[in-house]
Amino acid sequence: MKKVYIITNFYWKIPQKLHETESIEVDTICEFLSSKYQVEKFRIEDFSSKINEIDYRDSLFIYTSSQYADYKNYINDILVHIHSNGGVLVPRYEIFYSHENKIFQSFEMNKLKIPTPKWDVVSSLDDFEDRSYMFDFPSVFKAPFGFASDGVAMVKNKYDALKFIKKHTFPIFKKGKNLIRNKKLLNIYEGKYPLRPGRILSQEFIADCSFDWKVLVFYDKYFVLKRYTKDGDFRASGSGKFDIDPELVPGLLDFAKECFESLLCPFISMDIINYNGMFYLIEYQGVHFGTYTMMKTKKYYTKNTANEWQINDESKINKTQLFAYSYFKFIEDMENSL
Repeated sequence: MKKVYIITNFYWKIPQKLHETESIEVDTICEFLSSKYQVEKFRIEDFSSKINEIDYRDSLFIYTSSQYADYKNYINDILVHIHSNGGVLVPRYEIFYSHENKIFQSFEMNKLKIPTPKWDVVSSLDDFEDRSYMFDFPSVFKAPFGFASDGVAMVKNKYDALKFIKKHTFPIFKKGKNLIRNKKLLNIYEGKYPLRPGRILSQEFIADCSFDWKVLVFYDKYFVLKRYTKDGDFRASGSGKFDIDPELVPGLLDFAKECFESLLCPFISMDIINYNGMFYLIEYQGVHFGTYTMMKTKKYYTKNTANEWQINDESKINKTQLFAYSYFKFIEDMENSL
């Protein structure tokens, strides 16, 4: 019997939904999986004491993430160790690394050939000043981390861009009152090392886009919310202006399905726009995302045996079991593909 390890945070939780303190139903996941697999839970804090007891080779590891950098960095250390010892991460490591990492998401979408607006990465203030002529304005600038539109702004010109970059990059040394020391440090670094390194995602601004589609997928069940932009703003994320029973544009679900299957994970949250007859994936999250779309919509979509989309009544399913169901079916598919 294949073994499945479930790695939680200190309080035996796997943060999910909107806030770090909210958890998916870990006991329900254990119940689903234990019908077919040997299941063991442990906390990330217990890992160092269990490091030599774990059966890594070909075992499956369901894990937590975090919105707090230091805690997430330790989880990252654990996952890299597990992967390097032959353990199978569920979802795959790239999904974890994409968590609130807009730049790596862009790399992944490029690799998987998923349509997304034209993008570039600014690695330092020096980098932008050297290549500023290559950027079109207006453009959308994004800090690598953050959610609900935090760290996202439209920059209308080079001045706006420089202001955003200075806010989201950090000097390698702080200027003090000692002018001689400042000049000495500047002489050491200037022209030899970027003075304000960092990471900024520049994304093409799509004009006249007044809404986007939030699509949540739980294995084969698709939940859709239409989100309108904020008044006087271009951002739909965090606007609070929703349509929980929208009329879907043709092709939306097919595009969402293609993206989901390419990203290869048990469940996902996707921000999608359609513009000039094309669909684009803006961002995705596969380990921690808000579940408002799933909880508030009154229906969900599945493909029937004729490969056609059908509408299903949300009252016919137990929404609290969707994460467990998705893990179980995804792991079954992994085994069947071997």
